[in-house]
Amino acid sequence: MSGFGANFIDGAANMKADWIEAISGKPAAPGSLVVGRDLAATRGMVVFRNRLI
Repeated sequence: MSGFGANFIDGAANMKADWIEAISGKPAAPGSLVVGRDLAATRGMVVFRNRLI
């Protein structure tokens, strides 16, 4: 689907799936989240720190 609100519709479908998963109380299945596809991971260091964080 390209254009005509497709991004909004896809986002709404993802939000619904996330909401259903969240209220079910079950964590994501091991291996279902893949770094680079579902999660981002970068090397780095804390660049700002104060008394709160």
